[in-house]
Amino acid sequence: MQKTPYVFPIIGGRKVEQLLDNMEALKVCLTAEHIQRIDGVTPLAPEFPYFIIVSFSFGDSSFS
Repeated sequence: MQKTPYVFPIIGGRKVEQLLDNMEALKVCLTAEHIQRIDGVTPLAPEFPYFIIVSFSFGDSSFS
């Protein structure tokens, strides 16, 4: 959420405790070094998430 001001996480908890835990996660603050390290691990493929949507539409769940 630190890369852009317009990030809206989808919180999918079903219990109040899960909501409270997710709200606690909003207090996490990553440094520029943390973000650089995360971004450097594996970049997303340019076609992401298109290949997932197409494979599910045609019944192929292999993600290849």
